[in-house]
Amino acid sequence: MSEADFCGPQHGGNLSRALAEFGGRADQWLDLSTGISPYSWPVENVLAHAPSSCWQQLPDQDLYQATQSAAADYYAPLLKADPEQYVLASGTQAIIQQLPAFFSGCVYHKPVSELRVWLMAGSYGEHSYRWRKAGAQVVEKSAKQLRDSLQDPHVGLPDILLLVNPDNPSGESWTYDEIQNWQKRLSDHNGWLILDCAFADSNAERFSNNKAEGFSDNQNGTEHTLQSENNLLLLTSIGKFYGLAGLRFGCCILPRQWANSLTTQLGPWPVSGLTLWLAQQAFADHTWQQQNRQDIQDIQQQLIEACKGLSVYGTTPLFVTLHSPDVEQWQQKLAQQKIWSRCFKQQNLLRLGLPQQNDLDRLRRALTSLTADKTE
Repeated sequence: MSEADFCGPQHGGNLSRALAEFGGRADQWLDLSTGISPYSWPVENVLAHAPSSCWQQLPDQDLYQATQSAAADYYAPLLKADPEQYVLASGTQAIIQQLPAFFSGCVYHKPVSELRVWLMAGSYGEHSYRWRKAGAQVVEKSAKQLRDSLQDPHVGLPDILLLVNPDNPSGESWTYDEIQNWQKRLSDHNGWLILDCAFADSNAERFSNNKAEGFSDNQNGTEHTLQSENNLLLLTSIGKFYGLAGLRFGCCILPRQWANSLTTQLGPWPVSGLTLWLAQQAFADHTWQQQNRQDIQDIQQQLIEACKGLSVYGTTPLFVTLHSPDVEQWQQKLAQQKIWSRCFKQQNLLRLGLPQQNDLDRLRRALTSLTADKTE
């Protein structure tokens, strides 16, 4: 790898770059460069009630276990797993960085350089970057190539298949049947499936009233919940749906023996006591969750309608991704109107996070200028 490869991938939320290049004050900008919900769970309503122990004492085991239980209840629509299978950390990024060493030292007991890892091409850049940096044999495949491999019993499989579901930035989704088939195929070859589900809990159909409805089945449209298997590791984050990316709280769900190993690897106090307590309150606030999913669904539909005349490549409840060979010019044109987006130059994709309702007209007008570009 070249020295440039170790600089790491670029991410959204880098408004300072927009300010440096296009000027203005931060409060003049509409930052849509992330997939974070524009509506945040109201931390200020409960913060004053946080026990003083959250500030004065190191996080104890009781607090950690209570948060594991709250997380297990909340994420039950994604995966049926016991609270003890939840490993908590300061955001899933903290876990992503640990996975190469974890699989090398704890799971496979061989050098990272001998591990074969498949990822979907163009997916969330931190996954590929961390595995490549650690020295793994990383192969990026298109969604079609992955699906073809799933159907071909003669294809040699990797040690680890890593899928972001729904994918960021493409919006590609993998069905329950596909995930189940991957689990079985990989298990037969001592392989693992890693699912990054950072955006999954924004789906109103799966999480309606916190009922366990799970992933869709493309055969009959019904919903299913994944089962915790010996070769499945699932990542979740409170940052996206709750609009609390700054809180830094994420979960890794995996079989109990491996959860114990990863917990040991992360070391003591991987999450602050205040964050653990706040996460419990957020997970228990079902009224806000239901309202936020409805608000997100409404604004997502309005954003899709505002993109009429542009090529919508993919969408999730928290972002819409456009396709064009002119994505760099599109990003600049929006930036000249103080709207910051996320450009994926190599893929010809431009991702727009959701605006708040009162910013929608401003965004509509800006998107109209892109539509005019197409017709010129």
